Amino acid sequence: MAKIKNGVLGAFSGKIGPIIGGMWKTIAYIKAVPKTDSKRTRTAGQIATQEKMRFINNFLVPFHSYINIGLKNEAASRTEISVAFTLNYHEAILGTYPDFSVDYSKFIFSK
Repeated sequence: MAKIKNGVLGAFSGKIGPIIGGMWKTIAYIKAVPKTDSKRTRTAGQIATQEKMRFINNFLVPFHSYINIGLKNEAASRTEISVAFTLNYHEAILGTYPDFSVDYSKFIFSK
């Protein structure tokens, strides 16, 4: 069940039929209910990209509290971890799947 805040013309929160509405960091959003496709197979490129994303996310976890402080001013409508991910994805992560490494001289924890 959805709740409409601010009247009929305002944002709503919850699920109504095939759509979902809500607020995130003061941004109202509406999206469709995701469809599942269990028969889809991943290509080698997709697997490599997903593993690189998993590698950087796992690397950032221990530094979460430092990143929240260091990138607070950069994260206007995103999370600080998302900003750190974006800043470091192309520059600081080296190698190809499955051998990834981190170039610490290029890694950004604060800005």
